[in-house]
Parts: sequence; C-alpha cells; structure tokens
Amino acid sequence: MGISTAFQNFQAPDVLCQQLRGLAALDLSLLLTGESGTGKTYYARRIHEASQRADKPYLELNCAAIPETLLESELFGAVRGAHSGATGALPGKIAAAEGGTLFLDEIGLISPVIQGKLLQFLNSGEYFQLGSPRLSRSNVRIICATNADLEQQAAAGTFRSDLLYRINGYTLELPPLRAMGSELPGIAQYFLEQARLTHQLECRPLSSAAITSILRHHWPGNFRELKHTMEAAAVNAHLEQTDWIEVRHLRLTVSGRTVSGNKVTGSLKQATLQFQRQYIEDCLHQESGNVSRTAKRLDLSRSHLHSLMKSLGIDRDVTIAAEVIHLR
Repeated sequence: MGISTAFQNFQAPDVLCQQLRGLAALDLSLLLTGESGTGKTYYARRIHEASQRADKPYLELNCAAIPETLLESELFGAVRGAHSGATGALPGKIAAAEGGTLFLDEIGLISPVIQGKLLQFLNSGEYFQLGSPRLSRSNVRIICATNADLEQQAAAGTFRSDLLYRINGYTLELPPLRAMGSELPGIAQYFLEQARLTHQLECRPLSSAAITSILRHHWPGNFRELKHTMEAAAVNAHLEQTDWIEVRHLRLTVSGRTVSGNKVTGSLKQATLQFQRQYIEDCLHQESGNVSRTAKRLDLSRSHLHSLMKSLGIDRDVTIAAEVIHLR
C-alpha cells in the first residue's frame, strides 16, 4: 500500500496524517507515546502499511501480556530444551518479522536483561536465541509504544537511558481524543461505518444533538471508547429503527459527559452549581442547542434560562459547531 493511500479511509487530523506519512517513508526506529486507547497499535500498523516494508511481515508483541520468564524466548527465540516450555525450537518474533516491522507495545515493562539484549539488536542487528551460542541476524524495523514516562523511568534507573535514546529515533506523541475538537465527528463517523459494514446495518447519520454530545464528552478511553460507543450506537439505532443516531443511542455516562471530565466535588453549593450546569448542558444537547425548546423542557422562561447560562458560564460554541457540522 502506498504512502498516499494508507491513511485515506481514516479521519485522523491532517497534521497527524502528514507526520505519519513522513515517518512511514523513513526507515528508522519509532517510539509512539500517548494515553491508553489513543491508537498506538492502529497507527503502528498503518505506518508499516505505508512504508517500503509493506510487503513484508508485520508482527505485534504486547510486552505486558507475556510473563517475563517467557518474553525473552518470545522475542528472540529459543532452541529446543532452552527452558521447560521449549519442547521444540521457537524462532521468535524478530526472526519471524524478517524484512518487515515488529511492534513492541508497553516497552517500558521489559526487564533490564531484555532491555540490554534489545539494545544490542538495535545497534547491530544481531542477537542470540535463548540457549544458542550461535549469533543470529535479522533486518527488522522496530516500533515501540508506551503510555508511561520513559524519561522518568530512565531517571529512576528502571529503564536504560541508552535504550531510550536508541528506540526514539523519532518520538510521536499521539493526542488524546478530547484534543481533536472538530475532527471528532469525522472520526466517530468512521467507526460508525466500520460497525455498519461489520454488522450489515443500514446507514444512519449522527443527529446534531449526538454530535454535540460527542464533542462534549471527555473520552477517557480515547479511540477504544469511541469505537465501542459507535458500535453500540449503530446497533441501538438499528433495534429502534430510527432515522438518526440520537444521544440516547450513545449511552454515555453522566460522569463521562462533563465538559471538564471531572467528578462533582467541593461544597454542597459548588456541587449543586456543577450539577445544574451539567443538567442544563445535557438538555441543550438533546434539544440541538435550541434555547427556547430547552427552556420549555426545563419549565423556565427563555430569559431565566439565559440568565442561568450566563451565571453558570455555559456557552453555546460547541453546540453551534455541532449544528454547522450537522448541516454540511
């Protein structure tokens, strides 16, 4: 797959897509950082597919999912009898990914011993299989990922600083979903389309109120949370046979839908004000930002609602943005 087409079906921010295309063309080690769920595994695969190694193997290894006693043989391979579980020769991920790309997720969790062996491989392309005296070679591009602060770990002595310098030939910090602003509806639509194709559902657009809720939500689970939310929304709308995907189909929790993403805290007075703000914002979302309908829903006069919105610091920028996106 060419660099120009690897990202065309995914609505990632333009700046990020440009960075990914540039990194795909450069055959160097990469370190992907960011919160859990920001798409590190997804982007690693896309970088491979847009690179000159696209016709070669792409393998993934989650360093957190394998016991430390088995991680070395899983990564570097092992000869028969090297340990109790080695009933036959194990080639290892590095050998299996020859000519291609190996993605190492949760790299910050590997032991100092494996850190040293990985550093040797990155420096020379050479390594020893567990239990073998024979030096092996492999030509593999390594992409690492972490949601930890490796610089802090290096300062604390739990992660080798020389390995850190070696794996971050270039470090790309992936932004959290909540930072993507107006790009969010397009990303949500992408996941909706994936759900539609997977489950063979009818095509239903997002309502403006649903778009507003998506823009307001904090998305602590990032892409992973959005993907599952859109899949559930597509199924819920299908079961109800509605024309649009509405707010209720998203089933976002109240605690997750606050603008700041914070739980209600402080004194009773502060908590009451926070609740009032959340409740009014939710009603505005469900009424697509229409103040008159929201006032009627709340059994308030329009002027009283305007006064409350002003005192609570509620603005309509995000709601208006959602309306504009909805009308396009």
